[in-house]
Amino acid sequence: MKGIPSDQVIKGVQQEGPLLAVLRDILQTKEARHVLGTMVPEVVRIWAGRSPFKRMIIRPVGKSIRKGLSQSEDGKPADVQLLLDVLPRVIGGVFGSLRSVSETLEKMTVEDKEGLLGTFLSGLGDGRTGELLTIYARVINEIHKKDPEFLARFLGPGFRRWVEKTDFGELRDFMDNSSRDIIALVKMVNDVMWAYPAKVVMVLSFLPDIVNFLVLFLEESTHRFNQNSPDLIADILLSLFREIDGQTLGRCINELAELLRKVHTGSALIGEPGAPQFPHDLSRFLEDALSVIDGKILGKARIALAEDKEAVKNALIDASKNDSYQLLYPLRHYGAIKNPRIRSARYQMEALEELPDEEMAEAAGQGFSDTDVQDMAEIVNLMALLANRIRDLKPDLFSTLAVQFVDTLDLYILRDALDGVVGDMAAAFRPLGRVIVPRLVNGLCDVLSPEDDEYEEDAAAARERLRSLLMGEEVLS
Repeated sequence: MKGIPSDQVIKGVQQEGPLLAVLRDILQTKEARHVLGTMVPEVVRIWAGRSPFKRMIIRPVGKSIRKGLSQSEDGKPADVQLLLDVLPRVIGGVFGSLRSVSETLEKMTVEDKEGLLGTFLSGLGDGRTGELLTIYARVINEIHKKDPEFLARFLGPGFRRWVEKTDFGELRDFMDNSSRDIIALVKMVNDVMWAYPAKVVMVLSFLPDIVNFLVLFLEESTHRFNQNSPDLIADILLSLFREIDGQTLGRCINELAELLRKVHTGSALIGEPGAPQFPHDLSRFLEDALSVIDGKILGKARIALAEDKEAVKNALIDASKNDSYQLLYPLRHYGAIKNPRIRSARYQMEALEELPDEEMAEAAGQGFSDTDVQDMAEIVNLMALLANRIRDLKPDLFSTLAVQFVDTLDLYILRDALDGVVGDMAAAFRPLGRVIVPRLVNGLCDVLSPEDDEYEEDAAAARERLRSLLMGEEVLS
């Protein structure tokens, strides 16, 4: 029996509609013919089974199909190696078929395109993929009941062989040697894309649509979730929270903390005495980065960011002006917002107060004694030194700033406010004042008492002015 030429098969479906037109294009690909030439005879052989009669009938048919479908473009028969190459040919056939399908779709009418794609999408949504996934999940679940480590046991050897056969040193060399090529690739992509600015703009125009889709998905999902009752929503979320393994999370935090501690200790060990390695490497890294950073541009960017932050806040305020409740919400609920933090601080103080005195004293002593008060004092010294240097170069700077601040204040309104607030609160704070003020006065008197030191002249002048003030005498400065 002669082989059936594939072009005759194709001619029979050329006028049978869009679906068969797509099938025709698929069959015209060399890869599809090779795959069918391998698979169809196998299917026929399985159908024949052990029946001698079926085998006798089907043998020439299988040979004919194999010859017709597996014939290459130059007329030579397919090589036996086709069986070993079937997978690459399948992959090539898929891409070739997709290309042929795309070309055919492009030539179809809108109605044919709609019908064909509708049929395809309907096939995807017929539930078979879900059924297949469910079957395999059920099978694996049954296996896990008997063998909980089934996947790890069977995948482990293959993964081990993969690790053993993979030369990670070559991968490291590949990454090291690919840096220039990657840079060149990035430049090439940008050169090609920016040769067509309109296409770049079109690509960027996708971003708002993607964001809108994500926001819409989140809004719709949250809306559906909020359709349930509060107790059901809380039960769902809390049940998810209860499923989190707190002990495993705690052990993970322990390991991360130990890792950080070892990095810190190792940095001190591999560095010079008194100079850990991490600050050295960090300084070198920052020096390299800052050496190419334009400080002026960075400064302008920070200013622009601050101004944009101001613009955002002002825009929020402007948008809230039409809704007085929203605008007044922080003021109306100030106490409700701050109360949880206040109660938490009180609860912490109560917990500390319940601890044994010795443990509390030891912890406080260690914490305060570890505080580097010398550096704090040096900060004060440096601030004073900087203030003196600024005054030497700009003598009127601080006084000008103070004058501008005071001149802007409405002193009459400030006086009325202080009189009103102090007057309203004086009676309530009188017991507190009687506790605090005498101690402040006594401390002031101790500070101004005569001493044989370099500050006695200033202290004596202060005592004289205070005495004159209390006795109602005018002191000439």
